[in-house]
Amino acid sequence: MLGLLAYGYSQANERRTEALLDSQMQTAQAVASLVDASFDEAFALARALANDPVVQTLDPSQIDPHLERLAPQFPRFEALSVINMAGDVVGISSAFPPGVSRKGIVADRPSFQRLVTTGQPVESELVVSRQSLRPTTAMGVPLRDGEGRVIGAVFIALYLDAFSEDLRSFSLGPEQVVFLVDREGTVALHTALPNVGVEQRNLGHFEPVRAALEGSSNKARRFVSPLLGDTRIGAFTPTPKHGWVVGVTEREDIALAPVKEGLRSQLIGFGAVSILTVGIGMLLSRVLIGPVRRLSDYAVSLGRGDLTKRVDIRSGDEMEELAGTLNKMAERLERTMTEVRRREQEQQALSQVAQALVRERTLEGAAAVVVEQAREVLGTKTVGLFLVDIERDQLRLVAHRGYGPQTVAELEVVPLSAPLLAAVAARTGQPQEVADVLAPDSGLEAQPKSPF
Repeated sequence: MLGLLAYGYSQANERRTEALLDSQMQTAQAVASLVDASFDEAFALARALANDPVVQTLDPSQIDPHLERLAPQFPRFEALSVINMAGDVVGISSAFPPGVSRKGIVADRPSFQRLVTTGQPVESELVVSRQSLRPTTAMGVPLRDGEGRVIGAVFIALYLDAFSEDLRSFSLGPEQVVFLVDREGTVALHTALPNVGVEQRNLGHFEPVRAALEGSSNKARRFVSPLLGDTRIGAFTPTPKHGWVVGVTEREDIALAPVKEGLRSQLIGFGAVSILTVGIGMLLSRVLIGPVRRLSDYAVSLGRGDLTKRVDIRSGDEMEELAGTLNKMAERLERTMTEVRRREQEQQALSQVAQALVRERTLEGAAAVVVEQAREVLGTKTVGLFLVDIERDQLRLVAHRGYGPQTVAELEVVPLSAPLLAAVAARTGQPQEVADVLAPDSGLEAQPKSPF
């Protein structure tokens, strides 16, 4: 029995780990898409400014006030700046540090040199801003004259820790960490270490990060965090377009705590059943050997985890009462196990829905995931999701599974005043449930020919 418990624990631990890693990978991929979108937004703004007639004058007296007026519209960006071919800052959206010359200040920056040499858009190296002391990176595009010659550059500096605000929309656990690494392996953002030291920022030697920098998404089942020093599990993926790396990790002991608690409950249950079996055997061994053997066999089967069997003893004495008690105990245990599995399924469904709400860009896409997960959790063939239109006083069917064309036509738009259960629930704000739809008093005689 202990061997079976150990095997069951091992299998549960494996399933739990795999489910967590899948969830972490989905979160990492969602964050990676968010990072790429922010970088693309910076590039788009830089291109727009490069075509701005005021910017093309390279006149600081015109460009500075122009950029200062534009900056409040883009709070994610630290600075909008314009550079001439000599590396002079000829325009910037924020106040320049007093006493610092604008002449040639970026001429030696590798990103500026690459842009001037290639005439192509560039991403800068990770730097700590002189003004805000916050980690930033910049997206630069060439500034060209009317004949297409490069006469300078437009750079958009992006606050990297601004992503921490975006991560609030993700359902992160108390010990779950998200970090962002640039293409050189330098930590740009770490939710658990917002002020990580410069000497600790390089993760290029960390194997999961190195593999992701080479383009391979990967999962790590057990590793020691080079920054936090604890044992974790995690998922790592490159951003699809710009090649940065997003990592999502969680402490192993916290992540697998439910599995250990389940083993503890099983051991307690096994001990209780074993003690009960021995006590019953000693007490009744002198009375009736047959019923005792049957009760003993039944208790052993319970100890092995078989909760489907029942024992039938009709002796009219304590034996029968004991058999009934064991049967009820098995029924309760079976219901408990069924409830635990149902809750796990609900949690997985909620996780899928949460990821869909982050990943899907349309209402229809998110609604389709909600309907599919609801059908799996409820175990039903038909599910419909309605959207309440308060202004038109009606319900609109936005997603469904299992409906025929006629049903879809009937339920596509439904007045809130209709006797439909969904409409009643929307009007009253209370769930509606019918235990038996075939019962005469179910109240469904006036319902349309639909599952609702």
